[in-house]
Amino acid sequence: MNNFFLEYSSIKEELEVIMNLEEDLASRLECPVCLSVPRTGPIPSCPVGHLICSTCRESLDTCPTCRRPLSVENTNCLASALIDKVEHKCKFHVHGCDVRRLLGELTKHEKICPERTIKCPNLRCRKEFKLKSYQS
Repeated sequence: MNNFFLEYSSIKEELEVIMNLEEDLASRLECPVCLSVPRTGPIPSCPVGHLICSTCRESLDTCPTCRRPLSVENTNCLASALIDKVEHKCKFHVHGCDVRRLLGELTKHEKICPERTIKCPNLRCRKEFKLKSYQS
């Protein structure tokens, strides 16, 4: 019986180590401006290697982490390879969705997310609002 508890304890510790590694990896891939992990590559970086998502990069001239000048050609291919290996927040997290999944699973979720938004059906209106409020 004691062997079972020792094995269970050991497995539990190993799982915690793996989960911590995954969280650490995700935090290192996170854009320091919008705090999201980029979903597609190439991922821009500064000359030192700090990452920035493509959307935030468009409005920056210097690295938000080290303040070095940014050039157009700096990207990080390792970061691009790793984005499929970490869980990402649902794109509707700002509306209250707490789901985190790998990209393949996340895109399926986002199509049916209860917190998803839709564009106003009126062609002149360009507003976007929560589907929940439209259905009410």
